[in-house]
Amino acid sequence: MRALLTPCLVGLCALGSSPAQTPSLGDPELDTALRYLDSLGLPVREDTLFVRATTGAQPSGVVIRGFLAEDRGESFTVWVSVPPHWPGVPKPHQATGHPLARWTLRRTPPGTRPGERVGYEVDDLESLAREALAEYRNERGPDGNLPPPRSFRRVFCARGLYATELCMLAWGIHHRSPQETVLVRDLLESAREIYPRVWHRPEQPEDLTGYLEIDLGHVAFWELLEDFADRTVTRTELRARADTINRLYPHHPHRERAIELEQLLRDSLRVAHAWPRLEELDRLVDSSMRARALVFHLEDQNGLQLGQPGGPDCWADPRGAESPAHRLLALGLHAVPALLDAVEDPRPSRTVGFYRDFVFSHRVLPVGEIAWTVLREIAGRGFANVDAARAWYEDVRERGFEAVLAEATAKGNEVGAVQGAMLLDRAPNSALAHLVAGASRADNDLVRARYLALLVGDLDVPSVHELVRGFAERSAGGFRARITAALMLARTDPETALQALRTVLRDGLAPKPSPLPHAPPLITAPDSAALAARWLLRLHGTDAVAPILEDLLDTTLAPATVELVQTLAGAGPVTAHPLSPRFLDKLRRENGHPDEVVEAATEAVLRGLLEDGRPVTYRAMGFGPEDAREEPTVADVAARALARRWPDRFPFDPSAPAEARERALQHLREAPTRGRE
Repeated sequence: MRALLTPCLVGLCALGSSPAQTPSLGDPELDTALRYLDSLGLPVREDTLFVRATTGAQPSGVVIRGFLAEDRGESFTVWVSVPPHWPGVPKPHQATGHPLARWTLRRTPPGTRPGERVGYEVDDLESLAREALAEYRNERGPDGNLPPPRSFRRVFCARGLYATELCMLAWGIHHRSPQETVLVRDLLESAREIYPRVWHRPEQPEDLTGYLEIDLGHVAFWELLEDFADRTVTRTELRARADTINRLYPHHPHRERAIELEQLLRDSLRVAHAWPRLEELDRLVDSSMRARALVFHLEDQNGLQLGQPGGPDCWADPRGAESPAHRLLALGLHAVPALLDAVEDPRPSRTVGFYRDFVFSHRVLPVGEIAWTVLREIAGRGFANVDAARAWYEDVRERGFEAVLAEATAKGNEVGAVQGAMLLDRAPNSALAHLVAGASRADNDLVRARYLALLVGDLDVPSVHELVRGFAERSAGGFRARITAALMLARTDPETALQALRTVLRDGLAPKPSPLPHAPPLITAPDSAALAARWLLRLHGTDAVAPILEDLLDTTLAPATVELVQTLAGAGPVTAHPLSPRFLDKLRRENGHPDEVVEAATEAVLRGLLEDGRPVTYRAMGFGPEDAREEPTVADVAARALARRWPDRFPFDPSAPAEARERALQHLREAPTRGRE
């Protein structure tokens, strides 16, 4: 291993120098571990200050601990660990493979408020180490596995094992305070005791150094993958980082992936000069050449992951329509040949996905995967494999794209609904007959609803009006399709629409027995029903919703009422629908009340339930004191909904005792309505 480390140490020595000789601990294994950490070129000397820095990050500030690298008066730089996330704080610059990164901060002037202040003060590393050691010794369980103390979780190795944190803590003290040999030994011995207890692999490293190398290499590779999503880190830096990690940690568990990444980056950098820059591609007249250049630049596609657990969205590039993927999508069919040739391209992009950001589940999407995503978006459908995609493209070339879309639309399946939307954009005059045919053949409730939503602009056509009316009135039409059809008829045939909605809401919200013993009843589609009620509020105000709610307030349907009320309370402005944006836009333009009218109508509906004292148990947990939960009433649930929606105007504590809740209910009943405060 020493031979592998030697070439990279020359470049790392500039980060800081360690004493030539340090006192021995009298244990060869512990001394070897300290020498190994020395070989990483970590930036600590005997005179290096350990500091506590305030960052000024909002809302309440973020405090970090680390080693002071330099102080330039108006700014200072700290060597810190790279944590999983610091909300509102830019990520430190990790230019090497060792566990610490440089973070430069600009001081704030005197008089800055405490939560916004940026500065540092000297901290006591040795005292913090003793506290951590005492916590481990005094509070560890029978298996010796104790969660790390909060004081140290972000000091040296934020993502590593607790034992690695103790080792690096010992190493820092060993250099700053060589006389603290007892403390250093205790920290290392505790780490040596912890490692076997938390190691969940069949093979065990031979000694403490082996554990350190594997864990530090794991953390370094994790941070490398994350930095692929940071376009301020160049591909040259990423390649150098991958190479350094393999040299510093030759036995780390991701070595094969790191070697592959380094080679792919090397090959990409070698040919990058042969392609025009992204901002120069508009000069290319030939669309096929432009498509191939854009495919090359997919390695720079910087999609984001917007939620977790989940996956990355390559379309969420901050550049929007200027990103390579969006520009390929704009080329349409002209980009298909280049995309077909690229679906197996292994080059890493700038899009990183993960299951959870605090668990090592990260991967960098290859260019081929993004090319496949763009191809499917252009086609409006998925493909089983590349051969199927090539066959589809040959069919498009022979018959034309509109003919292929029309054939798929008329089939009445899920793909056909998507193809129908594309056909409506490309050929609105010829799309109507195929959409009607697809809607008539669809045997899936959601697919049928999607077809109907595409026909919202053609209700004046007799065949479309008859089709929609039939779905609204037929009980076999499916819950979502019937709601969609009824909402479409709300303007042209309000009597039929309201009657259909009343029937479908009763059918959909009526509780059904659960197949599981002792389980609460099931509701067919509460979200869709609440959506329909919200749209009725938008289209017709409380006059349309009141009679339907009166039906639902039947004692046997009280659970459904609770479901509807809670969904109404969390709705906010009506701006989303699972079926079709085109459907929403059409309703909003021609029939919609402003959002403030919807808000007032929602408030009126909820306030109307404050007099309902019937008990409710279905999905209404959390009422009354925690040690004596109580059965709430419909009025309690409505009050909680009002408090969630408008906490300043309708304060209500569901965890209060029954008497206190009743007093609060009376106060809400007497509260002035909107516009009369």
